[in-house]
Amino acid sequence: SLAEMVFMISMAKAVELRLGIPSIPVVNKADMLSEEDRRKVETLLTFNMEELEDLILGETSGIIGDIALGLAELLSQYRLAARIVSISALKRSGMDELVDLLNETACVCGDLT
Repeated sequence: SLAEMVFMISMAKAVELRLGIPSIPVVNKADMLSEEDRRKVETLLTFNMEELEDLILGETSGIIGDIALGLAELLSQYRLAARIVSISALKRSGMDELVDLLNETACVCGDLT
């Protein structure tokens, strides 16, 4: 669910801040996502809060939904510019883009958007 993904992203942000290294959002097994699920993941990773609120509350109610929304709002305020990389071993896609993005994170001249 999107609420679970928000919790995972918050843990990734905590690790990123603690270690002082950038993280890159990567969607693995992208070939298994339906178009609707792909749109949901993109909405989450770009923190489109209006749409994200509707999606989370449509899937999750109660305190879990409220916490997920609060975390998503907080994460949206402190996120850095980043591209979302989708990879698929089955279709052999996305690895070149991932390697390029990894190289860009080490270069001060790289624009990650």
